[in-house]
Amino acid sequence: MNILKKNKFQLKREATYANLIQAGIEVLCERGYSASSIDDVVSRAGYTKGAFYVHFESKEQFFLHLMDQRTESRGSMMAAVSKARGESMTLHEAVSSVVKASVAFVTQSPEWILVYMDFFIQSKQSELIQAKYIELYENWIAEIKQLLEKLKENGQVSEEIDIESKSRMLNAFWDGCIMHHVFYKEELDEQKITDAFVKLLRE
Repeated sequence: MNILKKNKFQLKREATYANLIQAGIEVLCERGYSASSIDDVVSRAGYTKGAFYVHFESKEQFFLHLMDQRTESRGSMMAAVSKARGESMTLHEAVSSVVKASVAFVTQSPEWILVYMDFFIQSKQSELIQAKYIELYENWIAEIKQLLEKLKENGQVSEEIDIESKSRMLNAFWDGCIMHHVFYKEELDEQKITDAFVKLLRE
């Protein structure tokens, strides 16, 4: 089998892209979307604006790439969701495993939810960006729905559960937990969050 090796130019291009993405995450989490500039990002990454525009057309497009990168980096959290769907667990165990992985992921960059909100407000006139947000949100809801379907199939939640509305309720509750964590600088208590989720699922 012939495996094409990447040349030095390709490797350098990929490294530049990755460094810009990482710098963007750091800068935006520190300053927010509206207060950050392309100059801030390239300065943090150690590049020129020319290097930035090789990869991105605008600040808005750059942030869309950051959103995709953020989604792709949720590997451990999604593994926990898959495990909860695929293994025989009690309701509390299944929820606890997902909460634990979610807390670990969020605490890497807890301010990210504020960056999302800032960008959403600044980009309200863009149908493309609005559609991207809706797609992202619906993907999160779909993941929760799949987990609830499995829990229902295993008899761990009521047959009468409204999976659609319950999934959105759980997602909203989780967003609230993150906001509280960011505003009040309090730790995300995995046990309390797990107990609250379980209570919501049993209501």
